[in-house]
Amino acid sequence: MWVLSIIVYFGLLLLINEVLRRYPKALLFFFGIFPFLTLPFWFTRWGADWFVIAKVFSVWLASIWKWAIRFTKLADKTWALYIVQFLLMVNCAEATIKDFQGGNMINAVAGFILVLTVPGPKTITVDKEGQWRDFLYNIPILWVLGYTIWNFTFVAGSYPHMYRMHIPILLAALIPVYFDHKLWNQARGFTLGGHFLFQTLLDTPNGVGFFKDIGMAEPFPKEIYIYFAITSLIICSIHFFLFLKDLFIKKEPS
Repeated sequence: MWVLSIIVYFGLLLLINEVLRRYPKALLFFFGIFPFLTLPFWFTRWGADWFVIAKVFSVWLASIWKWAIRFTKLADKTWALYIVQFLLMVNCAEATIKDFQGGNMINAVAGFILVLTVPGPKTITVDKEGQWRDFLYNIPILWVLGYTIWNFTFVAGSYPHMYRMHIPILLAALIPVYFDHKLWNQARGFTLGGHFLFQTLLDTPNGVGFFKDIGMAEPFPKEIYIYFAITSLIICSIHFFLFLKDLFIKKEPS
């Protein structure tokens, strides 16, 4: 049953991504107003975990900030684009710190590499010619791949009962990459932020709730965790090597 649940949830997240990118008012409501209206119903369950609270609010905030860049003159302000870079660094740093706290050092090093190599504001644009004014962030494909495996490994190590639900979450953000890899960051925010709406209201920190009922809250097999962690570090290390190579080439005098 859990495989079918993943497929259905994957489709739902793709739908959420399309709704939020096409209807900015829906984005503002679900990420900016709805969480506070429902705060009394979920904060008492989740508030004890600093990571969960930091993560959900930073993801919602980042999506709202990118909305402002898409539809206001903030797109022309370099400082506003630096905030996008900062928020993505914070997003990675939150999980990296959690990994360090949990003793998952291999994956924590991979996360540290991702934090160090988050692209700057020059790689951020808005598709002003497109119908939906998409937020475009030119992040290297290898960084995105490294992030995807690193994030899955983080969940498997720190929240092992949540690993199944993060399979469709991570994959749904990759589908827009097929059309334009610059859409990944926007889709990642929409799909993860949309998932948090369901999880905070319908689930519990120990996985006893909606996702347990549909077979998506079962423990990750610990014996294979190390292979994911090593793969995560290898991919992030290759990206870091190419990042440094490109950095030094740019610094060489012409």
